[in-house]
Amino acid sequence: MKKTKTKSYKRNNLTKADFAWCNWTPKQIERLVPKIIKAYKKDRDTVKRVPDSERTFHNTLLLLQFAGDKYNNEPACIDILLYVSPNAKVRAACQRALKKLNDAFTDLYYDEEIYNAVLLCSKSGEKLTGPEALLLKDTLTGFKRSGLHLPKAKQREIKRLSKRLSRLGVQFEKNLNEYEDYITLGNNDIAGLRKSFLDSLNKNKKGEYIVTLDYPDYIPFVENSENERKRVEIIDKFVRKGGEKNIKILEEVLDLRYKLAKILGYKDHTEYALEHKMAKNTRTVQTFLNRMQKKLKKGAAREIKEMMDLKAEITGKKSKAPTFYDIPFYRQKLQEKKFNLRTHEVQEYFPLEQVVSGTFTIYEKLFSISFKEIRGMPLWHSDVSLFEVRERNNKKLIGYFLLDLYPRKGKYGHAMAANFIDGHLLPDKKTYSAPVTVMVTNFTKPQKNKPSLLTHDEVKAFFHEFGHVMHGILTEAQFSAHSGTSVARDF
Repeated sequence: MKKTKTKSYKRNNLTKADFAWCNWTPKQIERLVPKIIKAYKKDRDTVKRVPDSERTFHNTLLLLQFAGDKYNNEPACIDILLYVSPNAKVRAACQRALKKLNDAFTDLYYDEEIYNAVLLCSKSGEKLTGPEALLLKDTLTGFKRSGLHLPKAKQREIKRLSKRLSRLGVQFEKNLNEYEDYITLGNNDIAGLRKSFLDSLNKNKKGEYIVTLDYPDYIPFVENSENERKRVEIIDKFVRKGGEKNIKILEEVLDLRYKLAKILGYKDHTEYALEHKMAKNTRTVQTFLNRMQKKLKKGAAREIKEMMDLKAEITGKKSKAPTFYDIPFYRQKLQEKKFNLRTHEVQEYFPLEQVVSGTFTIYEKLFSISFKEIRGMPLWHSDVSLFEVRERNNKKLIGYFLLDLYPRKGKYGHAMAANFIDGHLLPDKKTYSAPVTVMVTNFTKPQKNKPSLLTHDEVKAFFHEFGHVMHGILTEAQFSAHSGTSVARDF
């Protein structure tokens, strides 16, 4: 079978009703969970009722894929709300919901009847090619890497460990996103900091400046503050985001991953993680890293010496190696000394509005597409923007994406792009599900008469994440399992 030309299929426009999930209440999320589980189980039961003698790709694996498509969108929306909702009660409800859903989906996945049904399908003699052959191959590989071929006792232990890992992952991210800390600066602590930066900071009742752990506060401070004591204070707080709870979670995750890999027959988690990636094994990765280290060592030593010489020049104190706390500040100072290059001057060339429009222009030219902002949709926050993507020539709809660009309390603190509707051909074989992707960053929010100016690193971050957005939007995959960024990865 040749690749399906999905580009020619009709794609449905989304309406306000399609974005109602953005404002789900905790009660709505709670009530949704058992409905999702019940419906998903019902569809899998339908697959199990097919007589073994009649097993085919279309009445087994394809139906399982469609069942997943129907019920993956709502869990994906819950997952995104956990990261972006401004309502703490909604985020807490999302965490509880994801625990229940992940547990239920894990139990449903370890179903011997489904496993045997797919095995029979693979032995039916059907000649599959293209996406269908790949879907079967990937499904069988997934079963093997999940231990469905192992004895029941081992499967039970794998399920237990998998559920625990899933719960720890959700908790870890929630701890990270909701962690709040800061330092304060008196007037004696502000040497090296530009007035425009200080003006952007909030103050406490004592009139002291508050520097949070959000990137728009943290990065300019550690790169420019001449107060070494304060730099150490905020860096210590920043690397401890998530608190002691997350240290304990990491320790447990490492232990559980090792145990899980051993049960599945691997030497360790590294061997398990690399098996289906480009590197294939630990030795390849280690060889690559050792080769890179050897090539970089001489240049790194030269730069470290330059940095330490500069530190001695500024502080009058000599030291052979930089501390962890030295790097951001003296790297910035070295850049200014050697190249007369100052971050705040570069930023003036990159107002956020210009970066967004410039990136859009590049993609519009590359792929003959157009972007248009859609207003009036009930999104989760007033800062969020929704855009539709269409083919430039015939105006046919391709998909949608949302941009959530500024920091706020409880929001995911880094940068990411995630699909919550994967592009795929629907069961009617006449309609293609329009992909919808969200991009999350934490850039400085523009203020009245003051634009948001991005650093060069932030511009690169925007372009990187928007690449993931376009990967998700421009997909022509027949199945959601292969849609967008659901592709083979390097190590």
